[in-house]
Parts: sequence; C-alpha cells; structure tokens
Amino acid sequence: MTILSTFSIDSVLSPSGDSFDSDREGLRDALSTGDPTARKQVFDFANRYWATVATEAWNEGERSSEIMEICLDVKRLCEWVYETSREESEERYDTGGAVTTSGMMLYVLGDTDGAIERFREIIRRPVNSYFHESTFEKLISVLIKDDRADEAMVEVEQLLESYPHNDFGARVKEAYAHEMGSGGSAGGGGTKIDAETYGKVTTALSEQFSRDIETLSAQGLPPAELQVRMGDAQKAFQSAMELLSRLL
Repeated sequence: MTILSTFSIDSVLSPSGDSFDSDREGLRDALSTGDPTARKQVFDFANRYWATVATEAWNEGERSSEIMEICLDVKRLCEWVYETSREESEERYDTGGAVTTSGMMLYVLGDTDGAIERFREIIRRPVNSYFHESTFEKLISVLIKDDRADEAMVEVEQLLESYPHNDFGARVKEAYAHEMGSGGSAGGGGTKIDAETYGKVTTALSEQFSRDIETLSAQGLPPAELQVRMGDAQKAFQSAMELLSRLL
C-alpha cells in the first residue's frame, strides 16, 4: 500500500473556512484562480499537507506520475507565493515556507542543484527562525546525500558564526572536520560517525550548553537581552544536536 492510499485523494478541498480536505483538484484550482485570498488559503494547506505527502511518498520509493504531478503543482504554487510577496510592500505570505517547500519539491523532482540554491537563498536572508533552522537541516541533508561534504562543512561554519555567544561551536566544527573530512575522508564517503563518537560529542555539547546558560544567568544582563542570548544558545544547541544526529 502506497502512502497516497492512506489519504482521501478524491475528497473536496474548499478554499474557504479553516478546515481543508485533501484533494488534487483543489490544488489545481489554486493554480488557476485569480483570487489571491483563495490562493493563499490553499497554499497554507498545500504547504503543510501536500508537500509532506509528496516528500514522504518519494522517500518510501514511490515514483508514480501522480507524485511527480503533485510536486510540480506544489512547486508552482510556492513560486507564485514567493513572487507575489516580492512584489508587495507588506509580506502577507509565508515566503520562508514557500521557498523551502519549493526546494523540497525540486529535490524530489531530481533538480538537486536547484533545491540547494533555494535552501541557500532563504538561509542567507533574515527570516523566521523556525524556517531558517528547518531549511538549514534540509540543506545539510541534501549536500551530504549528494556527496558534497566540503560544502556542508562550509555551511556549518557559517551557521556557527551566527551564534557568537556560544563557545561550543568549535567542538561541532571539529567533529564535522574530522568525520566529514575537508582534506581526507572517513569511511563510507566521510559522511557518518560511529555511536561512540556521537555519544562523546553530544555529551560535551550538552555539558557546554548548561555552562553557557549558567554563565549567561550570572552576568546580570537586562531581561530582554538575557532572553535573546538564551534563545540564541538554545537554537545553536538544537541545531548542533540535529546536525550530528544526521551523521550517525
């Protein structure tokens, strides 16, 4: 049984109200309608639902024409959202999500370079932190799967530079440099680490994160600044742990 068979493909998607049923015709209607409000509503649903369905189906090995058509439709809708947002003075759409999702669809469709370009585009400009982190994870994953470990290392270095308040970044960088290999290779293309190394690095990161929080708390910073600094520390810690887990 394919993943698509677990969803109600033939139900009706209405571009009104808060609840949407999963339906291919609704996605197609969103591409043909000239009503920006309807398109936005359908995009919100398509971005959450259809992109996930298509990606999971592809990951499970399904290469049906229906999957490819869904990917193309979602990509077209995401690109419409992105272009519309660029032309408007007020951003009414989730452009971070649109660019990230269109990148996912490009990857599923076989355009790895196009996907990487999309991911990098959204990472290089200020966006909602959720999409920055999510997109970064996708970028690293695609680069590693495409045997571009050196480029992944550069992305890691640039991310760590974005969190100057944390001194454990060097540990993550060292782990990546050793295991992924900027001048050599570890077994299996240099893209994996063993369980022992993973355990040691994650333990060190956890301990350093706790020390960072204690240090910040003792500095007597204004509440607003303390909150920002702790948020940066938390984001960096989570990113480091997630990135390392992908190499296990």
